[in-house]
Amino acid sequence: YSTNIYIRGNRFITNSGSGLSMGSFAPPYAYANPAATYILVEDNLFQDNSGYQLGFVNTQHTNAIGNHFVQSASGVATAGGIDCNAQYFLIEGNDLSFPSAGYGIDCGGAVEATVRNNNVNMGARGAAIDIGGAVNSQALNNHVNVSGTASGVVIYDLETDGSLNPFPFHTSNVAVSNNDIILNGASTFGVQVLDNAGATSGALPVTITGNRFVGQSSAVSAQDISYFTAGTGITVQGNTHNGSSGVSVVLNGSTDYVFDTVYDLIQGDSTAGSVRGIVNGYVNTYNGGTKILWVNVTAGGSGYTAATVLTPSGG
Repeated sequence: YSTNIYIRGNRFITNSGSGLSMGSFAPPYAYANPAATYILVEDNLFQDNSGYQLGFVNTQHTNAIGNHFVQSASGVATAGGIDCNAQYFLIEGNDLSFPSAGYGIDCGGAVEATVRNNNVNMGARGAAIDIGGAVNSQALNNHVNVSGTASGVVIYDLETDGSLNPFPFHTSNVAVSNNDIILNGASTFGVQVLDNAGATSGALPVTITGNRFVGQSSAVSAQDISYFTAGTGITVQGNTHNGSSGVSVVLNGSTDYVFDTVYDLIQGDSTAGSVRGIVNGYVNTYNGGTKILWVNVTAGGSGYTAATVLTPSGG
């Protein structure tokens, strides 16, 4: 495979495919020997390429730093900014602006991805950052501005390619933290955690903390965080909407939901599965989990004349 590659100060403009592509990946997808490793893509300009402006797939240790990605007009065909189905990589300090494209930074199916300090503007549609199907990955300190029907951060449980072939992993240990997410309009979304059509096992723990949601042009708090999956856990703490701690979460699915002590608004939509547990962070972590803090009834029973009494003993 190719290794130790340095790509700096180039212009990739109006190509009929991608601007720059590295690596190779074909279904059935499995991370094995990488096609390329130890790559630095820095200070390049990507504009109006028909595919993804930059793509690196089945690579390892790729750094994309300080690049500019531009779609000159909404009518210019382009799939999106960065396609990054890879392992152990960093996307930092890039500027991406797309009036109409599918994705800004598309890291679905990644392993140990860090997406931080980027500026992403999405116009009519799409998602600024996709970090679904990822393992041990994080979106940190990004500035995201979305309009139309676009979303700030999208996390699908199990990612697929354009032909619906799945990537290897379900979402596990993904953090979305300390981002500025500006919502322009009533059809935008901040962070969406979504199950896959056809039902899958559901997204594993996702942490959404310390994000600053700003609602403009009639965007309200209920658009900030949507959790539509049958996953096993979501932690939401310390987020704000227009400076207020009253951020909403729309819950739909069988899940455990851990929230901040100042967090006070939950919205439930119609769902085939119930929300399993809703606790604040203090209860969730109290004494390392060695105390019994609550009991869930799993079968309702009937015909009782008095409430069942639970008498703990032994300390």
